[in-house]
Amino acid sequence: DQLGEISPIEVVPLLERIGRMEQAGRWVLKQALSECARWRKMTGRQLYVDVNLSAVQVEDSLVDYVLQALAESGLTPDALALELTETTLMHNLDQAIYICSSLRHNGVNVAIDDFGTGYSSLNYLRSLPVDIVKVDKSFVYDIENNKFNNLFIKSINDLAHVMDLCHSVDGVETHRQFELTHGRTVATL
Repeated sequence: DQLGEISPIEVVPLLERIGRMEQAGRWVLKQALSECARWRKMTGRQLYVDVNLSAVQVEDSLVDYVLQALAESGLTPDALALELTETTLMHNLDQAIYICSSLRHNGVNVAIDDFGTGYSSLNYLRSLPVDIVKVDKSFVYDIENNKFNNLFIKSINDLAHVMDLCHSVDGVETHRQFELTHGRTVATL
C-alpha cells in the first residue's frame, strides 16, 4: 500500500533475485485460473486466460503444477495460454522445448511473447513447439510512417499463417493501427 502501483518490470527481477519468483508465479497462475473460472460462471461465456512465465518458472515440475492448477480451477487445458518471451525460451533451449512440448501435448497453449525484441531467429520459431506468436507492441509504434515496422508485422504474420500458428500484435490503440494489422492478425490491446 505504501509504494502504490509497481510495474512488473520492477517486481519480476526483484522476485527472481530473492528467490521468490517461482512461488509468486505459481500464485499468479492459480489466481488467474480461479478468476477465469469465476468469470466464466458469472458471464456464461467461454473465456480464456494468458499467463506470463519467468525463465525461473520453466522447470520440469511446471507441467505437473499447471495441470494440477487447471484441475483445481475446473478449467480445461485449452482455457490457458502460457506466454514466454524469446529470452526466457533461450535461457535453456532444450528444457524449454521439452516443457513446451509437454504443455502442448496436454492441451495447454504456448505463446512466444514480445516477438521481435529478443533473439528473433526464424530457426527458433521453426523448432519451438508453440501455438501463438505475439509481435511486440514496439512494432506498432509509428506503424503508419515506419515501413520497417509495417513490413516486419506483415512478414511475421504471413510466416505464422504458413506455419499454422495463431498470431497477434500487441499495443494496437488507434483505428489506423488496427487497419494496418487487420486481416493479417488478431490485434490485442
